[in-house]
Amino acid sequence: MIKIGLDLAFRTVGIAILDTETNALEYTSHRIKQGIEILDTQFEMINFIFEYIQEHLSSSHVLIIEKVFYGKDFESVKNTAMTQGGVVDRYRCLMGQTPRFFMATTVRNNVGLTAWASKAEIQRFVIDRFKLGTISADTLKELSESIEKYNLEYKRLMHRKKTVKAGGLKRKINKELLTLKREHNNHLTRISTKIKKETNIDEHIADAIVLAMGG
Repeated sequence: MIKIGLDLAFRTVGIAILDTETNALEYTSHRIKQGIEILDTQFEMINFIFEYIQEHLSSSHVLIIEKVFYGKDFESVKNTAMTQGGVVDRYRCLMGQTPRFFMATTVRNNVGLTAWASKAEIQRFVIDRFKLGTISADTLKELSESIEKYNLEYKRLMHRKKTVKAGGLKRKINKELLTLKREHNNHLTRISTKIKKETNIDEHIADAIVLAMGG
């Protein structure tokens, strides 16, 4: 069975093609530059996807697409949903069937990751699982220390929050929690970029591989 995972956004896509019998894996990612009209962007994206996966559609396969994440701004959600609709329409015309859709959190749980694993953690997971490269010891240490530091500070602030009554102090702690999360996410994004430079596995490829594994 061939499982095709699509981590599809408006201007970016990660594609993973996994043979579940041999464990053979193909993958790529693609980004369309800014400044192109919306419909032209969608047309280019859809063409890129089907040119890449076309040869596998004649085999026993399943196409798995990540459900749109609604936490983004309206324009991003709308454009991504329109692009996904174009992919579904072309796939149904070619194959007479509908792709499978999964939440990212669901497939992460299915493969043994935490639902809210960071991009860097997902990259490390698929790189280790399929031996896709080597992440430097310094980068792995930075990732581990960042997560540990965040968890300790988060627990400290949450414990402190439980001990105070509603009011100015609780609002101050809530603000500190938001700042902590934002700074941690920014740090993890920088680590994700380092992993990409060291292995050529970016966040879109990693997400697509997890979709193919867990969908």
